Amino acid sequence: MAIEWITHQQFGLACAAITFLTGVISERAEQPELFAKVPAAITKLLGKIILEKHTEPEYIYYGVPAPWLQAKALRLLQYFPPPTDETKSMLLSIISKILKATEKVVKDSQSLQKQRGTANRCNAMNCSLVELVSLVIQWELDTKTLTECTNFVNTFVNDKKDANMRYIGLLLLSRLSLVTAVPGFDFAALCKQFQTQVAVALHDPDISLRKKSLVLTYSICTAQNADEIVTELLRFLPAAGGSFKRDLALFIVAIAEKFAADVTWYVDTVFAVLTSAGEHLPEGIWHRLCVLIINTPSAQKHAVELVYLRVRALLNPNKGATTSTASSATILPESVVRVAAVLLGEFGYQIALNANASPVDQVMTLQSLLVNTTNATKGMILTSLLKAYNLFDGTVVREKIVKSIGLFVGNIDPELQQRAVEYTALIKNASDETLQATLEALPPMELEMGSIFQLIDGSSGASGGCTNDGGDLWIQKVHDRDLRDAAASSSLRQQQQQQQQGNVEATTTPVVSQPNDIQQLYALSSPLVAPALVGGYADPMAAVVATPVTPQQADTLDDLFSFGKNEASASPSSSTAARVDLSGPTPEAITRWFRVLCTLSPRGVLYEDSFVSVQAMYEYRNADVRLALTLSARAGSLQNISAKLASTSAALLVQSRDHATSCGEKETIKVEFAARSLAPFTDSPAMRLQFTPSSSTTQRSIVLSLPILSCGFCAPYKVDDAAKAEALWANTPSGDAGRPFSAEYRSPKLLDDKDVVRVLQHLKLFVVTLPNSGQTGGGEFLGVGAHATQSGANTQFTPLLVRARLVPSSGVLQVLIKNTSSLLQASMWEAMKWGLELGQQ
Repeated sequence: MAIEWITHQQFGLACAAITFLTGVISERAEQPELFAKVPAAITKLLGKIILEKHTEPEYIYYGVPAPWLQAKALRLLQYFPPPTDETKSMLLSIISKILKATEKVVKDSQSLQKQRGTANRCNAMNCSLVELVSLVIQWELDTKTLTECTNFVNTFVNDKKDANMRYIGLLLLSRLSLVTAVPGFDFAALCKQFQTQVAVALHDPDISLRKKSLVLTYSICTAQNADEIVTELLRFLPAAGGSFKRDLALFIVAIAEKFAADVTWYVDTVFAVLTSAGEHLPEGIWHRLCVLIINTPSAQKHAVELVYLRVRALLNPNKGATTSTASSATILPESVVRVAAVLLGEFGYQIALNANASPVDQVMTLQSLLVNTTNATKGMILTSLLKAYNLFDGTVVREKIVKSIGLFVGNIDPELQQRAVEYTALIKNASDETLQATLEALPPMELEMGSIFQLIDGSSGASGGCTNDGGDLWIQKVHDRDLRDAAASSSLRQQQQQQQQGNVEATTTPVVSQPNDIQQLYALSSPLVAPALVGGYADPMAAVVATPVTPQQADTLDDLFSFGKNEASASPSSSTAARVDLSGPTPEAITRWFRVLCTLSPRGVLYEDSFVSVQAMYEYRNADVRLALTLSARAGSLQNISAKLASTSAALLVQSRDHATSCGEKETIKVEFAARSLAPFTDSPAMRLQFTPSSSTTQRSIVLSLPILSCGFCAPYKVDDAAKAEALWANTPSGDAGRPFSAEYRSPKLLDDKDVVRVLQHLKLFVVTLPNSGQTGGGEFLGVGAHATQSGANTQFTPLLVRARLVPSSGVLQVLIKNTSSLLQASMWEAMKWGLELGQQ
């Protein structure tokens, strides 16, 4: 019945029928068969009004026939696909007629501005025109029609007197961003014409114009201009006020999520938003940021460093003010404090080497954050302090933590009081193992796709459409587009890849020693006289492994990083490793350099091209390794140098020192890393080296594997005779399945006993020649070592045994490897193969 009334001769009844159908179809769009006759009826009605000009005088408004009925009819048509039957030609004629009539009215209004009724006539025509342009956009008609529509958009956007016209122009321009299938239409090129107008509208006194320009800014954002747009919006964010500040902050976060080239840029952007507008944002934003950081190991150090430095700067606006005095007058956004509490509690150990970021400094910062925060946030900070107690074992820092938690034992808030009592009891009564098990690092979490886009879709004006009847159509279109953007979001994609890369065999939280002097941060707390082997091994093995052959202990961190004064002063060019020509290294050359460093020599070339040479030098000491890289500028100076950790296993704790960011020609700079093995791991950590040569404006980026292997944390253990070696082999458990790792190596060249012994010794195993070796033409050897890990306060050793037998005449090497970890067995076998292959070259 309602569809029949569309063509009723009484336009009032037709208008009521169209209004009713628009509301129904927006709720029942999944049943299109109910509305199949609507497009033909609408076409007939518009043909009667526009083409036949049959309109009762009482429905003509300043010469415009039934403008409100036209607008409602055109809006209803937007719910249907473009017609393919005989109604198509009639509709195209109607569209062309309205466009020409509107163009004439616009020209008349410009020349007859003072004539009575001109403005009313123009507004009536614009009423139909807005819905007509929206229909053309929805149907994505031909390029000619779309171009005619954009000319009207241009007129609206550039209207200097009427804010309503500018609003309509921005509205239609944002809807044009949804056009994707019209040949020759370039929305990005179109928007360049209106950059100035959009920027001015962001500062317009009319909040509706500000919001509409913000929606348009989001629509015109691309991967190429996202950084520039975000920088400009962040500059404007502190000055924004009211509800617009919330919308602006949400859109910045959405742009960052949609176009993030890497997670670190996303972290920088979102934390800047939280700092400027944290009190205006929903809790989901800061929580989402923390989840993404937790799921992305390569971004954790950068994130905690950024947050720590920014929070300290906010707490100490005056350089001379101390943290304790400045904090009383400084109120930080609650979301900033919560992010700082989570990140310092989880990853504060990663910046413990940085200046002004020692464990004591971190704890004092957390203490300062306890002021002027809600009870819920105070509870998070108390948990962060407890995790810091587990991370740092220095006496001073632990005393400060215990004192801070103890202040809340008598707190009036029952939740805070209960936390303080439980945490205090845990510190006093629990063993280190219990404490570490209780305070495990947060695991990767599910990151909901598209949640940020749902927030901006719900913000005022975000849909780019109306809020009255028919507005749901454009809200849904924008929402669908944002969900597609979320699915393809580069930051989410990188986060998921990082989450899938982890291979964690450790189940405990790392502990960083906290001595009195920062130079002794990595010094072992005490000599290991008789290390306890984990796993409850048999007594014969324990007696053997209790006397490790260990290198001399270093007194300070400088000693550990310098590798001796004579070595530190050696020229990088003194290395005997092979060099590549200036045209650049091949992947094979890079791989060979890496494997030589891992298996044959602790010093040598890691990378070399025509611009830069990277020399590596490392030293293992129990569960720790120190790696020093020397970067040399070969042809011209290097600027914007950045050497940051790109990826690492969660079972390997890696820290780095700050380094110089520029290097003159023929000069060198040092990049230093320190790592601790928490558990066996598979992949070596990777470093991303970036620099800009003086001869180019393009930044070069290289990802290099660092020569740190899981089997490298091994020290030789002396065994007195072959009988004890055989007893050790018999009593050593092995692997996840309880069987030794078994493999064979077939060399293209005939191996001899010296080749096998040499490789085992290079891998820091004490080599024992077994009985009957050599009597049948092939030797049998047992390599004995103690593999070190340290996930708590003490270093733990497990035996690592390699049994190698050279088969006579065939040159086949049969290898058996015993250790409780299959990851460590695989790492040792991989290193053995590299050493054997390189020895045969």
